[in-house]
Amino acid sequence: MPAKPILIVEDDQDIREMLQALLEDEGYHVWTAVNGRAALDLIRSRASGPGLVLLDLMMPVLDGIGFLRELAADPILPRMPVLMLTASNSAGPVEGIAAFIKKPLDLDVLLSSVERLIERTE
Repeated sequence: MPAKPILIVEDDQDIREMLQALLEDEGYHVWTAVNGRAALDLIRSRASGPGLVLLDLMMPVLDGIGFLRELAADPILPRMPVLMLTASNSAGPVEGIAAFIKKPLDLDVLLSSVERLIERTE
């Protein structure tokens, strides 16, 4: 298992808790945040960043695109792969993401994507 945690950035409490339980059952250490602002604050408060970010696109306070922009603009923040999750039908390629999964989530696809992306950080 990877040493670095997975950060789930999701405003929907049910989805956030389901993803956390799923990933913890798979042996991953998980951090959670309710929006992009809280996620950036969490990353800044830790000695090292997560090994992967599962990022919702549409959230209040700071959405997924805003999170990616701030992450890219801050040279102090660590770089990590980002897996974007969204129910939006209009979301196309987004700069700064490693992969994209459409909601409702196929859990097998999610887990295989997590495994593939987190391996890059080990």
